[in-house]
Amino acid sequence: MLALGAMLLFNTCNFDKQKVLTQSEFENYLTNDRISTVILTPAGDNVFNVEGKLKNTSSGKDEFYVSRVVLSDELDKKIHKSEVLEVDS
Repeated sequence: MLALGAMLLFNTCNFDKQKVLTQSEFENYLTNDRISTVILTPAGDNVFNVEGKLKNTSSGKDEFYVSRVVLSDELDKKIHKSEVLEVDS
């Protein structure tokens, strides 16, 4: 419930061009080195709310994104290998 509240709060902030990504879009951006940062918040069994910055190739500026993913071993390895994971303090 707390994660849902955090997601709603994050969604109501006035970030420029915030994107809501599907799991597939998130994984594609991660694979193509477009994800700058990842913050994972547990939302259930292997389900995580994800937020961070996405590289905008046309403007050169980062955009904020949110997503919800099922964190498989393979996806976890991709995130750690890309060195974009940030610890939520």
